Amino acid sequence: MTMTIPVLTQRSGLQLLPDKTGQKEWWETRNKDPAYKKLVEELYAEAGVEIQRPAPHLTFTHFKEYFETGDRKGYENLYFKRRKRLNIFTLMVLLHTGDSKYLEALHNEIWDICNEYTWCLPAHVHLDDKAPIDLFAAETAFALGEIRSLAQAWLDPWLADVINREIHRRVLEPFRCYTYEWETARHNWAAVCAGSIGAAALHIVEAEEVLREILERNLRSMNCFLEGFEADGGCKEGYQYWQYGFGFFVYFADMMKTKSEGTVDLFQEEKVYHIALFQQKCFLYQNNTANFSDCPAQSSVLIGLSHYLHHIYPDVEVPSAAYRFPFPSDHCARWAPLLREWIWMDEELESKDWSDAVYYLPQSQWLTARHTAGADHFVFAAKGGHNDEPHNHNDVGHFILGRNEQFMLKDLGAGLYQKGYFGRERYQFITNSSRGHSLPCIDGVYQSAGINKKAEVTHYHTEKDIVTFGLDLKHTYMLPQLQTLHRMFIWKQTASPALTVRDSYCFTKKPGTVVERFIMSDMDMEIQEGSIISSGLSLTIFFDSRQLEATLKRCSFINHSNTTQWMNVLDLHVLKPGKEFTVDVHFLPHG
Repeated sequence: MTMTIPVLTQRSGLQLLPDKTGQKEWWETRNKDPAYKKLVEELYAEAGVEIQRPAPHLTFTHFKEYFETGDRKGYENLYFKRRKRLNIFTLMVLLHTGDSKYLEALHNEIWDICNEYTWCLPAHVHLDDKAPIDLFAAETAFALGEIRSLAQAWLDPWLADVINREIHRRVLEPFRCYTYEWETARHNWAAVCAGSIGAAALHIVEAEEVLREILERNLRSMNCFLEGFEADGGCKEGYQYWQYGFGFFVYFADMMKTKSEGTVDLFQEEKVYHIALFQQKCFLYQNNTANFSDCPAQSSVLIGLSHYLHHIYPDVEVPSAAYRFPFPSDHCARWAPLLREWIWMDEELESKDWSDAVYYLPQSQWLTARHTAGADHFVFAAKGGHNDEPHNHNDVGHFILGRNEQFMLKDLGAGLYQKGYFGRERYQFITNSSRGHSLPCIDGVYQSAGINKKAEVTHYHTEKDIVTFGLDLKHTYMLPQLQTLHRMFIWKQTASPALTVRDSYCFTKKPGTVVERFIMSDMDMEIQEGSIISSGLSLTIFFDSRQLEATLKRCSFINHSNTTQWMNVLDLHVLKPGKEFTVDVHFLPHG
């Protein structure tokens, strides 16, 4: 993607957004519009609580906690509470045309944020950093710049000037003076940081030469971001990071298209179209996703973003409003997506549930399938890829299986982000290691990390009611004696759906041990001869008891929300592994 920035039209920041955002009548009528009822109710409930609370106080003790203990939560919780209050008070001012109570609260919140030592999170800065800019410093600049434009009729001129000065001092001037590693990243950091800086600049920078300089670098970063996607549009970071990174790409692209009067249109890129379709390909049932990588099992959709993308690309499905992202759910309190839930939502669009489909992403090596049988919805997802993906888990050949909201074979998603999680200790966390995924263990060896630890797709085929997907996993294990480990998924989409996982091994010499591991939901399970039954989740597993011996153990881990989560680990031990053998395991999720 190579684009030349033309002479930019001289517009105020507010005109970068839809004209309705500048009309106080439009904001006031949102209070009575049935389509906005949930948004208004959630906002008012939060506003009624926050207006009574004292402003969060960020102390040096909180700041130092991460460096001393590795705990990120103490400082970050207070930091994000400030951003949440900023969002709430701004929207209340807009909805109530400068209500003095909320306007005073907004003024004080802006003042506190502009007086923070840094807009970066402690986990993203170092003592010797000259001018750090991380995701959240950039997002703060975006938020304050946009709020300055939207609330300019009520905002105190002193604070409007403070916002302008602090965005320049903390973000725009450092960006012009230094280069940052994230500028060439092939993941969400490039889009979020560059998109936010570009958006902030579009709102407050008046000198055209300066603005052009900033935007040209932003566009180069957006190109790097897009290079992180395969041609099929798959987001290997998972849905949550699609929503985050691609969302900020869209926010910036929309503003660029408006500012340039359509001459800079990033939506014309073919790959962007395919990326826009990823949302409907990774949802499995209702708000449950194929949550490979550091993503939660359940996610909500941004309705405003979905509606905007549907208007650009009609192939983008309009998801049910039942899966809408509730206002209190964003623990990072991001302004940009929140505002666009209000201004991009199109109440005339007809939403629907996810349709039955089989999606295969050949470059990303993802397969997802949704199938309805009677009153039940059955889902299956599997992945190949490699073990050096963004937010990587060693999970090549892993899979998910579910019926309705019950996911029997599952992905653990993200663990708690803490010191070491993104460092050398990453694969000591079970969520990231292949020991926390439905994958074999050979002679005590699990999959290794690295871009060369990859799958080779050997087969993909759909015929009538059967989907088959084959992968050779031999390169993912550091075992020179392993010649072939071929995993075949056979998914039958019939009135009684069934999944067979077939692993075929070939060694130069007999292994000592081979264990087929499966990560299960926390459920009551009974081992019988040749089968495992879970009555609670209506799942039966069949295997050859002459070849395999089953053991079950209940384990726990600390998830991304810092709570204990339980799971079952099913190990099927191969009794007499030879140089060549095949293991079949059959999963029947039934109603």
